Amino acid sequence: MKICKKCCNEFEGRYCGTCNRDRANAYYKENKEKVIAYQNLYNENNKEIVAARKKRYYEENKEMLLEQKKGYREINRDKISSHKKRYAKENKESISLRTKLWCVSNKESLAIKKKNYAIENRANRKAYRDANKEQISLKEKEYRILNKHKYVAHAVMRNVKKLQATTAWANLFFIEEIYSLAKLRTELTGVKWEVDHRVPLRSKLVCGLHCEANLQVITAAENLSKGNRYWPDMP
Repeated sequence: MKICKKCCNEFEGRYCGTCNRDRANAYYKENKEKVIAYQNLYNENNKEIVAARKKRYYEENKEMLLEQKKGYREINRDKISSHKKRYAKENKESISLRTKLWCVSNKESLAIKKKNYAIENRANRKAYRDANKEQISLKEKEYRILNKHKYVAHAVMRNVKKLQATTAWANLFFIEEIYSLAKLRTELTGVKWEVDHRVPLRSKLVCGLHCEANLQVITAAENLSKGNRYWPDMP
């Protein structure tokens, strides 16, 4: 065992651990930008090595790291909640788009999960709805007002299915976006805009499809005058 001449602490090996840490901390403070730039460059040039090292460290210290995360979340619960709310508010559109795209890409697995969840939690859902009827009713009413275009899109889709005009490859996400555009134009211009089928769904000469390729946004006046008598390339 040796005694450090500088801090008078006992240490083993060639160097005093306490003094080494102090020197390292002092160097980092004086050269913070330089050190960070070097670390970033090293990580960029050694991605596989860094990833393997992180993975090995996580596996060796999994329980400790989970306890640290749990403790941090408990201590900073309000801070984390505030950050999540702020992020959701500032990135509302991107989050909504990302969620819609994910739902479209995982439509089948999502449907299975929803079905299983509904079966497993049927009693709990019924109890919750019974206990919060007024609150749920107000939320549903508010949602219908804010998303009227979606209800219109779904209503049209149901009617069209009866006419067997909906194709298997119709994209409901794009169809909803088209109805949303009609609503937005109406609000911005003060003129009523509607979603029209370029080729009419029902006509004496032709029956069009209910899909995004056959939809267009035109004014209500144009739609009324067009009726189901005109379409592109009509004979």
